[in-house]
Amino acid sequence: MDHLPGDWVETVRRAADHREFVGPGGEYDINGALQFSLLVFLGMRESDLLLDIGCGSLRGGRFAMAYLQPDHYFAIEPERWLVEAAIEREIGRDLVRLKRPTFDHGRDFGCGRFGRVFDFILAQGVFTHAPLADIAACTSAAAGCMGPQSVFLATFMEGETDYDGVEWRYPQTSWYTPARMARTAAAADLVTVPIPWPHPRNARWLGLCRPGHAPALNALVAGLPVPRLLARRPIDDTVPRATVLGSLATSARRLAGSLGRRLRRSVSP
Repeated sequence: MDHLPGDWVETVRRAADHREFVGPGGEYDINGALQFSLLVFLGMRESDLLLDIGCGSLRGGRFAMAYLQPDHYFAIEPERWLVEAAIEREIGRDLVRLKRPTFDHGRDFGCGRFGRVFDFILAQGVFTHAPLADIAACTSAAAGCMGPQSVFLATFMEGETDYDGVEWRYPQTSWYTPARMARTAAAADLVTVPIPWPHPRNARWLGLCRPGHAPALNALVAGLPVPRLLARRPIDDTVPRATVLGSLATSARRLAGSLGRRLRRSVSP
C-alpha cells in the first residue's frame, strides 16, 4: 500500500530533511503550488482566515502565508522542528515578523484553541495516513470552526475498501471509499464535494462544507480551469502533467518572488 518511492523512506531516516519528510523532495514545489492555487481558485482572498492542519514544513503554507494579510494564517503541526526548519530555510524570519502566523504544536486537532471561525481549512496529506477515528475527530473539530460559507479541503486515498486499523500509516497510506468519507462528514453536519484537482501522488481532493453552501461550492468546482485541461489527457500521463504542474509551480514561484521583493523593501531601514 505504500504510495511513496521506496528509497524516500530511507532518505528521511538518514537525513531528516524538512522537505523529504513530508513527501518526495522533487514534488515539494509542485505540491505546494497546487494547494495554494486550489485555494485561490475556490475563492480564498487575502482577507480570509486560513487554518492549515498538518502544515508540515510549510510546503503549501509558504505561499498562503505570503499572500494572506497579517494574522490570517493559522496552522497545526505536532512536529515543531518541521516548522522551524521551514522558517529558517524556506521563508525567513522577516516574513514571519511581517505576517505574524499562528502555530499550534499540539498532537490533536484542537482547531477551537484559536478562537476563530475560518473561511478555509486545509488538511493536505492528513487523511491519507490516518485511521478513521482520527479522520472523524479532525472533521468534527474543523466543523466546530466553520461558518455557513466555510470550505474545508482535504485529500484522501480512494480505495475499494476502508482501512480498518487504528494506527497512523506513515509513510504508508490509508485507503477509504468516497461513501465512507461522506458518512464521516455527515456525522459532523457537513457534506462532501469531489474536486477533480491534480495531485502528484494521485490523492483525491474533497471539499467539505455546510449543506446550504454545497450548491455554491459545486458551481466553483465546475469552473476550475486546470482539471478541464488535464481531462483531455489522464493525470498519470507524465508529459502533460509535468507541463501543467510545472507551469503552476512557476507561477507560484514568481508570486512568491514578487512578494519577497516587496517584503524586503518594507523591512529595509
